[in-house]
This record gives sequence, structure tokens and C-alpha cells, in this order.
Amino acid sequence: MINKVQKYQEELEKNGTKMAALKERSRELEQKIREAETLEIYALMRSEKLTMEDLITLARSRKENQGLPSFTSGQGDVTDDAPDNTLNDEADVARRTAAYDDTDDRREHDMEDEDDDY
Repeated sequence: MINKVQKYQEELEKNGTKMAALKERSRELEQKIREAETLEIYALMRSEKLTMEDLITLARSRKENQGLPSFTSGQGDVTDDAPDNTLNDEADVARRTAAYDDTDDRREHDMEDEDDDY
């Protein structure tokens, strides 16, 4: 009977070691996710030529309205000659935000598929 107790204790210690390793790996993965999300945000800001003030306005607007953002500052008058990578109006902001959200959903789905591989 003592032999069983020893085996259970050894297994418990092994499990503790494995759990510690998995927790550390989880922390590393969370850090990598934060870094990747930050890089995505920076890339999106650069591609849309957003300033930090524009991003703050967008975030506040979405939070306050719980819906479509509105840009009222920093954009000025936009003519039909404006390049496609500028924010022309609320509809354009909404379209681009929805596209970003779809990309984010696809990325989350891809990450779930990767988890299945382990």
C-alpha cells in the first residue's frame, strides 16, 4: 500500500511540474498575443494615416455610442480627389472598422485551430 502512495505522490509532483510549465507557456503566449495585437493596431493606424488623437476619438465614440464611431476632428474637408486610404465620413469609418473586426475574428478562429494541434 505504501508503494501506491509513493506512486501517487510522484505523479502529483510530475503534474505540478507540468502545470508550472504550462502556466509559464500560457504567460508567454499571452505576451505574444499582446505584442501581435499592438503591431496590428500600429499597422492599421499607419495604413489609415490615423493620429493618436484620431484613435482616441474613435475609441471614445465607440464606447459612448456603443456602435458606429463619428469623426469630427482632425479630418477637415475631404474632396472627391481624396485617396482611398483616408477616412472620408462615418460610413467609411464604420466599413473599415467592420473589416478590421472581421479580420480579428478570423485571427481568433485561426488561433483556435492552432490550439487543436497541441
